[in-house]
Amino acid sequence: MMARTASVSNQRVESMNLLYRTESAKGPNATFISTWGLFTGPRGRYASSLPDTEGQAVLVRSQDGIHIALPAGGELLATFVLSKLEEEGHIRLCGDGPDLFATPASAFAACPAATAPHPS
Repeated sequence: MMARTASVSNQRVESMNLLYRTESAKGPNATFISTWGLFTGPRGRYASSLPDTEGQAVLVRSQDGIHIALPAGGELLATFVLSKLEEEGHIRLCGDGPDLFATPASAFAACPAATAPHPS
């Protein structure tokens, strides 16, 4: 496998993000959420690993330079996207931890009685 350099990966991701941003702008029910800053290192460049909550480096990107590595990258991405969708009023987060779930913002005036709103 050919070794990837940070500049090649940056260019590839930037090109894909431009395509996604352009296409999502064409539809009224599409939202582009940039995750570029979420998966970059201290200098704003591509990072395959990032520190976790305990400061240990964990793999967040797969070897292809595009896809997200599981579990750490997936958890980071899911948390970020859900919070952005909630901020924009698209969803409502209810519960917490393993009991966290999302509902369409228009489905309930509040979270179902059995759950508490997610602490934002």
